[in-house]
Amino acid sequence: MNSQDHQHVSVKKLFTSPTPVLPYWKRAIDLTCCLIALPLMAFLAVTMAILLRLTSRGPILFKQERIGYKGSRFLCYKFRTMVVGAETRVTKRIWPTFSAPGRPWSNSTPKATTG
Repeated sequence: MNSQDHQHVSVKKLFTSPTPVLPYWKRAIDLTCCLIALPLMAFLAVTMAILLRLTSRGPILFKQERIGYKGSRFLCYKFRTMVVGAETRVTKRIWPTFSAPGRPWSNSTPKATTG
């Protein structure tokens, strides 16, 4: 084969695969499972929200900014699993051991120089 045999093939066709045609019964199974699972998951979510509200103070959902595809930012909402302010309390308690002299990341460690 020489390079002229492949000139008629476009690059787009090389990197795309044809969309498979699924049988209708597979789609029916997917929809049936979703219709069964959705009410069960909704019930679980509502139950978790009620339990969180009854057992602890603070918001039910935890909101966190994430970075997604091509650097786009989005908000991620999750059920809160820690007490409010847990990150701050743990950081205040542990930070003195991390910033102790002799640790590789503390400012008191001599820096390696080249030259």
